[in-house]
Amino acid sequence: MKRRIAFPEQVDIALTGKCNLRCKHCNTTETWDGRDELSFGEVKDLLDQLKEQKIFRLDLFGGEPFYHPRFFKYLELINRYPMRVTILTNGTLIDEEAVRHLKKLRFLAIIQISIDGSKPEIHDWQRGEGSFEKAMRGVRLLLSNGVPVTIKAILNSHNYTDLDNMVELARGLGLPGMHFGDAVECGKAAVYSDQMSFESEAHRKIMENVFEVKKKYPGFEIGGTLGQKIDMLKDFYKQGPGSGTRGVFSTCPAGHSTLSIRSDGKVVPCSAFWTLICGDVRKSSLKDIWENSEMLNRIRDLSDDKLAQHCSDCGKCDYMSHCNGGCRAAAYYMSNNDLRGIDPSTCLVFSNMTGTRIPREKVLSGEKGNK
Repeated sequence: MKRRIAFPEQVDIALTGKCNLRCKHCNTTETWDGRDELSFGEVKDLLDQLKEQKIFRLDLFGGEPFYHPRFFKYLELINRYPMRVTILTNGTLIDEEAVRHLKKLRFLAIIQISIDGSKPEIHDWQRGEGSFEKAMRGVRLLLSNGVPVTIKAILNSHNYTDLDNMVELARGLGLPGMHFGDAVECGKAAVYSDQMSFESEAHRKIMENVFEVKKKYPGFEIGGTLGQKIDMLKDFYKQGPGSGTRGVFSTCPAGHSTLSIRSDGKVVPCSAFWTLICGDVRKSSLKDIWENSEMLNRIRDLSDDKLAQHCSDCGKCDYMSHCNGGCRAAAYYMSNNDLRGIDPSTCLVFSNMTGTRIPREKVLSGEKGNK
């Protein structure tokens, strides 16, 4: 029986694959050459389709969106639509002209700028010499002009010990929180996988640090995948083993409530799943792709598959009923393109079998009713 579900709640559009940086963690290298990119008219048609389907959340990214020669024209176009817009950028190209255009957006949600370290030698190792100062200039310019901004760091083996300092940097800027994510081993991130991935003790150190940060600054919000891990561990300890409702694959938003469109018109489940093509907007409507893509429906069908049926270790884990096997994109690229693969970082953070899970008292420290 063919599965039919509602249109996604959010759509991401990569306006260009081109970028002024060459970051070690970048997963979108397949579109770096910028060939055959969507035209202005094709993007307008996509926006019309989104409006028709009542999609009001839109993320713009790349490549580097500000690197597109017509980016400000795109902002003028998008301003005609009732869409809450988030822009993901490395921040190095934001100047006074950019700020003027951004301030005209009626429904700007936030500008997310990538800051991967608290000082140039850490950030620039990942993104290139001089990028830290340029990105920080962009952050300060936005803040001084009242444009909503947040920062996000991609954690790796080089910068994870700088987590506390990055939080202090964000607090010093007056930000109420920041986001932390990790690289998916696709594109450049696969080339530099030995430098981007963590040993088991590094995962434990990251989680210890972030819970110390939450304890020290209870009002400071940690978002991104790291924030999700915090919430999932808290939920596990509050509910207890065996009481969760998961234990199946693919309960993340990719292909369920989100969709990403590459700059060449190819459709993927999310921006992390950069090479898993589900359709082409030049050949089919978004609605048709969403409802009828064989690949999207395969991803949705994964939620009927129990983890223990595909991995014997899962059946021994006390976290299994709370687990979804981790990020589908990370699992896919680290298991030879197996949609039913297991993201190993999930086991390192959540499974007590590895000995790296943070104990209950540290996770729930400061929570009301915790003893």
